[in-house]
Amino acid sequence: MGLTTVSKSGLGIRVALGGSETTLKSSVYFQKTLGINSTMPWRLQTVMGVPTKKLGVFLGRNSSVIGTGLVVHGSNTLYNGFKP
Repeated sequence: MGLTTVSKSGLGIRVALGGSETTLKSSVYFQKTLGINSTMPWRLQTVMGVPTKKLGVFLGRNSSVIGTGLVVHGSNTLYNGFKP
């Protein structure tokens, strides 16, 4: 789901003049499915695209990095758990 793009019009998301016609599937998941629509007081840096103030968009754009970190942490925890 990380870097897959989907059409905004197919999801019922309005596109402003000059805005992108696609969005990340992971951003839609965080915003619409989980309902994370909080606005931050400052812009958050993202891996893909421009910085954003919306927390759901931030999590969606950085989901590939967050997911990788969780896998590495979990693998390290399992590895350390099986030491004799």
